[in-house]
Amino acid sequence: MDAPLEYIQNLSFKAQVIRTQRSKSIVIKIIDGGVYIHVPLDTARSEIEYLLDKRTSWIEKNLRFHQLKPKLVQKKFINGEYFSCLGREYLLKVSSGNYQPFTLVDKNLVATLPGGDSNPHIVRRAIVQWYKHNALEILQQRTLFYAKRLEVRPYSIGIKNYKARWGCCSAQGEIIFNWKIIIAPEFVCDYIVVHELCHLKHFNHSPRFWNLVAKILPEYKTSIAWLKFNANLLNISPPLLLP
Repeated sequence: MDAPLEYIQNLSFKAQVIRTQRSKSIVIKIIDGGVYIHVPLDTARSEIEYLLDKRTSWIEKNLRFHQLKPKLVQKKFINGEYFSCLGREYLLKVSSGNYQPFTLVDKNLVATLPGGDSNPHIVRRAIVQWYKHNALEILQQRTLFYAKRLEVRPYSIGIKNYKARWGCCSAQGEIIFNWKIIIAPEFVCDYIVVHELCHLKHFNHSPRFWNLVAKILPEYKTSIAWLKFNANLLNISPPLLLP
């Protein structure tokens, strides 16, 4: 039988207490506007209440920040919707007929699919395929461009569907990007590219690493702020279930 949910009501918020054997210390997280505090199993409730009171200002600040974040609008994957690529908006236009993948025509995202836009799951699959194709091509180009400036040579460049990271760089020089960053503005994509390439010289986040990032992209903190505020927009939601 599952243990009952445990909450602590503060003056301005309610926190859910999550007791696990994996927790070695107390960690407060703000997720989707909710407050969660992860604690070791035997942590006294009074200790949890004390820490929540002590961190009230920080929690309230982060809750306000979350409320200001732009909300992801659920896509229906039908004609007339807009989809972003490198921060630019393109109008979806799907015709019915034999399969022809998405391409850009002027400011339109155009494809021919069996049934047109009557099946949002097929439309979504085709859009994701288009995003991934463009992500691999564009990110490879940008990576090679900045690799020359940094005088580094990545072993390989690829894309992946990460859930909680924008990119990674292995000790062997393999760089993999989250394909969803192609939805973000170009300056944000460039930051992710430069960030991973700088790990080829500094496999850490030391001051020397950040100094190198700043040398190539002096305004890189703008990109970090954009990602922190808009990360939830870099998502292609599954279509709503049809009745």
